[in-house]
Amino acid sequence: MHAARTGHSGFSESTEEIKPLTEEEKKEQLAKIQERLKQKQAERLEKEKKDNIEKEKMRRKQGKELSSIKEQMEMDEMKRQAELKKREKLEEKKAKERVREQIARDKAERAAKFAKTNTATAPPPSAPAPAATSSKPADVQKKEYTQTKLQVKQNHIFRWLNKSICVSTISLLLCFVSRYF
Repeated sequence: MHAARTGHSGFSESTEEIKPLTEEEKKEQLAKIQERLKQKQAERLEKEKKDNIEKEKMRRKQGKELSSIKEQMEMDEMKRQAELKKREKLEEKKAKERVREQIARDKAERAAKFAKTNTATAPPPSAPAPAATSSKPADVQKKEYTQTKLQVKQNHIFRWLNKSICVSTISLLLCFVSRYF
């Protein structure tokens, strides 16, 4: 098998016989092997300890990096939110300004329209009316009220508000209030 794999040929047999180990030699070799095993195990433990220390350092470093990245992302998000809020306030301010301008234009249009209709329907100014010499003017008209606003409060708390037909006397008003309260 060895000859087929390696291509060697012409083997010679060894005539030398290996003598068996004595008890002392066996113990000595066993002690050497155990010593080598202990040494390799100590080296392996030392290497594992160093590796664990390195892994812990890397873990801490990554944790710090991760927390700094997270903090940076939060700061960026806060800046974005502040910018968005600022932009919204500016847009709101512009919208209010547009509404004010529209109101001013509408007001000007109404004033112009009112002035136009006033000049068209107003009679030409005549001579000023003479001042009344008597203490009571004769054609003073009494204003006729058709609605009344009734508001009832108890202990400074608003209770009820009603706009209805005008009540001619206090007794009718008391009757109305007693019916609903």
